[in-house]
Amino acid sequence: KYMEFDLNDQGDIDLMGLKQMLEKLGMPKTHLEVKKLIAEVTGGSSETISYRDFVTMMLGKRSAVLRM
Repeated sequence: KYMEFDLNDQGDIDLMGLKQMLEKLGMPKTHLEVKKLIAEVTGGSSETISYRDFVTMMLGKRSAVLRM
């Protein structure tokens, strides 16, 4: 599913890809809300979400899966 929203085929989800994902999940957000979400997930270091950032966002920072 992650790659479905990688609109530029570079391995990361950009703002529009994340916006589409959230809309498909029934959680539409404004452009500004999506931008803030990306900044929160990446710590402000990127304008795109990597797969690892995506997993962190979906599972939470304290998930045991991420410590493997």
